[in-house]
Amino acid sequence: MKFGNIINKFSLKEETKKDLLIALYSLPGILIIYIVGFICNNIIYASIAASGAVTAGYGANKKILRYPFAPMIIAVIGMSLCAGLGSISGNYYIIYVIGSMFFACLCSLVGLIDQNAWWILLQWAIAYFVAGYYAGNLYSAVLRCCLIMVGGLFQCACIIFLLRKFSFHRNIIQPKNMAKILKNIYEDIDKKIRFHAAAVYAALTIFICFIFIYFFKIQYYYWATMTALVILKPDFMDTFKRAKNRLLGTFIGIVIATGLVLLNSSKYVMTAEIIVSLYLCYVFSNQTYAILTTFITISAVLMFSFTGKPELEIAFDRIIATAIGGFSAIIIMAIRSFYFKLSKIHRL
Repeated sequence: MKFGNIINKFSLKEETKKDLLIALYSLPGILIIYIVGFICNNIIYASIAASGAVTAGYGANKKILRYPFAPMIIAVIGMSLCAGLGSISGNYYIIYVIGSMFFACLCSLVGLIDQNAWWILLQWAIAYFVAGYYAGNLYSAVLRCCLIMVGGLFQCACIIFLLRKFSFHRNIIQPKNMAKILKNIYEDIDKKIRFHAAAVYAALTIFICFIFIYFFKIQYYYWATMTALVILKPDFMDTFKRAKNRLLGTFIGIVIATGLVLLNSSKYVMTAEIIVSLYLCYVFSNQTYAILTTFITISAVLMFSFTGKPELEIAFDRIIATAIGGFSAIIIMAIRSFYFKLSKIHRL
């Protein structure tokens, strides 16, 4: 019996059925990649390829342009190229920092136009952040680029094959609509100022992150910039709530993941746990952010455990990095909120 027929037997909302189905069909590609990694005795390369596959799974439920699976394909191709770029620029710290600020600006501006397009740019930025941390020579950069692209496109092919007869309603954004939004922004002076300011505040947030990273000397510092970019919203309260939920979800996820590793550190068992947690990530991708962050953290900590890194060290670095990213975003948004209130007083 097909997976889709099993899910359809339950009395669930159509939207919920769609999420469960897409989540289920996003797993085989990741599982196959890990199996190949075990067979070839190179789980590290498999994990890099799986990172592209995991992102493609999230993109299967996104909506942009006329083709249903455009977001995940665009995200994967962009991720692989940005990973290669990040791997090279990571050798030159100043260039890496400037590049990170540039991606933050781009994400914030695109986010004001369309959230699904923002998600694509976010994946590119994250790939750049991570690859910059694992800087290497040209060979390493090309290898990382190829692994992410192969893993991501393989996942895309699996999802498209499994969902080829499945359709759902989409809010399609077209280039002409984006042009109208940009025109509207530039015809309204207040919107124009806020549009430009968004890029400045995003760049400042990443810059503050790197200052904290320098002083705290955390190991996996890309988690800080990643957190800052993910939770940064145009409104202070939205940013604060998202930061709180991410920190809460990260803490709970670390506790659960550490407990799972202590109970059984077999790579085969951890692979099964990663698959289950990724499935729950996909299911809750459009639900409560704290719950989503919990399962993302579980997946990430378990993946790092494959490399032999101490779980407590990974957990400590991730919680500190998450706090730094959240605090940086809150500081900048507090300054932004104060500035706009001050501007209104001057106008009066």
